[in-house]
Amino acid sequence: MKPHLIVNPASANGRTGRHFDAIARAVRAAIGDFDCSFTRRRGDGAVLSREVVRAGANLVVAVGGDGTASEVIDGLVEGGAPARPGVTFGFIPRGTGGDLKRSLGCPSDTAEAAQALSRGAEQPLDLGRIELIGPDGRPHVRHFANVAGFGISGLVVQHVDGMSKALGGKASFMIASARAFLGWHDQAVRWRADGGPWREDRITSFSVCNGRFFGGGMMVAPDARVDDGLACSTTAPTCGSPTRRRFARACSRRSPSAGRASCSTWTASSPGCSPPGSPSCLGRSGRGSPAPMLRMEPCSRSP
Repeated sequence: MKPHLIVNPASANGRTGRHFDAIARAVRAAIGDFDCSFTRRRGDGAVLSREVVRAGANLVVAVGGDGTASEVIDGLVEGGAPARPGVTFGFIPRGTGGDLKRSLGCPSDTAEAAQALSRGAEQPLDLGRIELIGPDGRPHVRHFANVAGFGISGLVVQHVDGMSKALGGKASFMIASARAFLGWHDQAVRWRADGGPWREDRITSFSVCNGRFFGGGMMVAPDARVDDGLACSTTAPTCGSPTRRRFARACSRRSPSAGRASCSTWTASSPGCSPPGSPSCLGRSGRGSPAPMLRMEPCSRSP
């Protein structure tokens, strides 16, 4: 069966949709004929990914940004394992932040990324598995390949999602970071690693990293590897501390060394977190939902 592209036409500030003919020519020149589907709303990437795998696709390629790639990957996994043996994930980066391509070492140029697909060189890619209760009150399972986090990082993403991307990824995240820090109040959380004792902190940001980069190029986890079965988790300290101020400056400047400005970095295969004294985790809205457990699983491959 032909490779299948799942395309987010709204990525790259709409340029992916406007210039898809050129993208298609570059891909066709590299890998030959392909099928494609287009996302229309949030969540379509996972739905389409499941559908094309059930139809027999062996190479499923996300064409878009980190969000598109995350959705497509989520659809390729069922029960902590590939939805079907032999399915491979591919990525043609067309997004704002570009953090997954940095973590994976993917080419930025569309034609070069297509050529990488044609070479068929596969690399292992661990996935994080998140088990949580969603805003609808029901249990959910999600998978991620790069970084999952909460705290101010969620607010930054909300701001980025609501902005025009005409200025590019770095500028968008810089502006969003500056907006997020205005009026931000750190959150009290408790966290633990691999079933160990709970620790309580007030944090600005809590990130569970499979890859090294997030936030438009900020190296939050310099020692993270995508194929070692471990997450490198980073917590940014409470408001007012010198390290927190360094972290804030690093965020606003998009410093590649921002990960080293945080107060705590540790590795684990199964981290968890919640507000102190309750079994809930702070969500993006600030309301409680039962605590997610995150587990790193070597359950996908990427060319």
